[in-house]
Amino acid sequence: MNCPMCNRPLKSAKSIAAGIGPVCARKLSELKDTADQDQLKMEIVAEEPPEGQMVIDDYLNEGAKH
Repeated sequence: MNCPMCNRPLKSAKSIAAGIGPVCARKLSELKDTADQDQLKMEIVAEEPPEGQMVIDDYLNEGAKH
């Protein structure tokens, strides 16, 4: 199995279980919460759907009744 970031072979059981090498994991964690000034940052905001629009939970519950 290879690291998906650098494509080097994963050797330790811990790296294989994590699916990423230790150096790449450290680099990824350092980049995780930092956004460049020119980079868009997406945030999910829970809002009510427009009137008449069904939400997925309603759809799934309706299907379970039939």
